[in-house]
Amino acid sequence: MAHFVGGDVWVCGMGSRGDAQPLLALAAGLRDAGHQTLYLGNDDHAALASAVGVPFQAIMWDFTAFLDGRTESGPAYRDRMAQGDTLGAVREQRRHNARFWGPHVKRFDDMLKDQKPDLLIYSLGVTALACLASTKYGVPLLPAYVQMPPYRNCRSPPPGLGLPTLPCGLNGVWFSLISSALWGTVLKHDGRTVQKAVGVDPMASVGKSNWEADFTIRRKVAHPCLVGTSPLIRELYHSEPPPQLRITGSWMLSEYIQLGGGNPFGGVEVKRRLDSFLGDGDAIYVGWGSMTCLSTEQMTGLAVAALQHAGKRGIVLGDRSDLPSKGPTWGNLAKYSEKNILFLKSAPHAWLFPRCEAIVHHGGAGTTAASLRSGRPTIITPFVGDQPTHSLWVNRLGVGIGFSKKLATIRPEELGDAILKVTSDEKVQSCARKVGEITSKENGVENAVKVVEEQLELIRHDRSHPAASGMHGVVLQP
Repeated sequence: MAHFVGGDVWVCGMGSRGDAQPLLALAAGLRDAGHQTLYLGNDDHAALASAVGVPFQAIMWDFTAFLDGRTESGPAYRDRMAQGDTLGAVREQRRHNARFWGPHVKRFDDMLKDQKPDLLIYSLGVTALACLASTKYGVPLLPAYVQMPPYRNCRSPPPGLGLPTLPCGLNGVWFSLISSALWGTVLKHDGRTVQKAVGVDPMASVGKSNWEADFTIRRKVAHPCLVGTSPLIRELYHSEPPPQLRITGSWMLSEYIQLGGGNPFGGVEVKRRLDSFLGDGDAIYVGWGSMTCLSTEQMTGLAVAALQHAGKRGIVLGDRSDLPSKGPTWGNLAKYSEKNILFLKSAPHAWLFPRCEAIVHHGGAGTTAASLRSGRPTIITPFVGDQPTHSLWVNRLGVGIGFSKKLATIRPEELGDAILKVTSDEKVQSCARKVGEITSKENGVENAVKVVEEQLELIRHDRSHPAASGMHGVVLQP
């Protein structure tokens, strides 16, 4: 078997491009600090990893094909997203895992047999693989989140599901319910899928009670959990989060990487088109990343109709051919888009967002971080997962408008009115500028690298230290 480069730190994640980018930014930071680094992700993360310049190995199926409905489980997943059913969408992912994950799990196991990393940094979606590395091979783990993970006694419900805030300190009830649901719908099934591939059920070795205690950060241990979000967000939940939550600031790819030629962000050709369009006046960015809930025609039509209602020029992530081809508004939308809309397949957020009048997006963790850092007003139209929580952040910070309803139910007039509101409200614009000034000074990647290096130092000098154990301080026995 080939010898894989990067035996120092492996960074492992799964999901959409928005899920991958923060982890790749962290991996690039570790590489630049002199560490051998390997990024492990979905098949379709290869081009992004290449653009960032980080060695890559696929340990999961093509997520883009799944999102686009080009797989057997994809259409059902899209339906769940349209309904805002996060747990239902997660179940569809796990059904897909059960059928198609096996060969990738076997490859991951073979890699560990060949060469173990000093440390494996992992996101929630690949917990079963991380626990396999820990229970079978004794690899130290470091969990990494791109939003505040759930912990008890905070003022808000667990981030990620758009749950309502309960009175009288009852938010703790959500944590038990959600951790039990995640165990039953995700980790237990992932453990069985891993067992089918390599003969070991890592989640059975960990145990439900141990995992739940770690997931809700109930242990008073020194072992940290990386949190790649702004420390500003901490104040929205609790003034004193558990000490093991190391809130570093967001992990973002640099403008230099995003503007490089021939990469997934569009490169120099996209920048040329943007320079030309922005030179003619202010513009609103509207993009929903890889998220889909309506048809492509409906989503593109919504974006253009909202901009037309607001009388604004816009940069829309999509294609002119995706405009509705029939209906009473088709002619008006097509005519309006000719002079007022620039359609792009991808965009360099770090460079573009500060140059826009406002940013409209789905509320993914990476896009939210980029829009907050830009200093421009933000509008979030959430779909599923952590997006309703990020919508709540925008409202509490006063930097824009976070819709409480899902995108599928938002009318063009509502979105257009929101655009008019944030572009005319000086208070919103002032708050956005202030938050942008604060977050742009946060060195999230640099801070995270320091935490990783602290753990590597502890591991190398004392294998009995909690940092050398499996999960958040729990010593897992093979």
